[in-house]
Amino acid sequence: METSTWIVIPVRSLTDGKRRLAPVLEPDERAGLVRRMFLRTLEAAIEAGPPVLVVSPDPAALILACDRGAAALEEPRPVELNHALELAAREAAARGATALLVISADLPNLEAEDLRAMLPPPPAAPSAPADAVVRIAPDETGIGTNALYVRPPGLLSFEYGETSCRRHLEQARARGARVERVDRPGLRFDLDTPDDLERHEQRRLGRPDGEREDR
Repeated sequence: METSTWIVIPVRSLTDGKRRLAPVLEPDERAGLVRRMFLRTLEAAIEAGPPVLVVSPDPAALILACDRGAAALEEPRPVELNHALELAAREAAARGATALLVISADLPNLEAEDLRAMLPPPPAAPSAPADAVVRIAPDETGIGTNALYVRPPGLLSFEYGETSCRRHLEQARARGARVERVDRPGLRFDLDTPDDLERHEQRRLGRPDGEREDR
């Protein structure tokens, strides 16, 4: 059975995000950073190959998604992240998705190869049934979830928030899914705090491709 994976990117706001960075960045600087990280995520997702769906209450994020060839799903109002992902899962399934890859939009080092690494190999025989699979990329602390592959789409209830990695894994095992962890630098590091920003700037300035985030 052929698997059709859709990549889902939730975005709350391009102009009012990353409030924990307010002590070190002005509002327009924060907005610029959020926009750059979202565009990097979106471009990496498109380059990775599967169809991409952006879910957001922010019209600017949806316009950027459509301009780059992704599908866009407008939330009826700003809702809680897990509810937004449930809406996106239903939309993707209605479009033929048999698996989902949910990716955070604040991974400044993300590459298309990181997303391809989240996808399990296809069944040995095209006609073989696809088993239930959950692949998870935790954040650096091992507590949060930065990327989550789910097959089939409705296998899990999304539980983003504190200790989301543990809760997603517990659900997956309870449902008899094959569970796999994926550990890659581009998936591990998310940018939330002033300390994260300082570390990212140090890494960026020390790398030959450090300017790539601003493309």
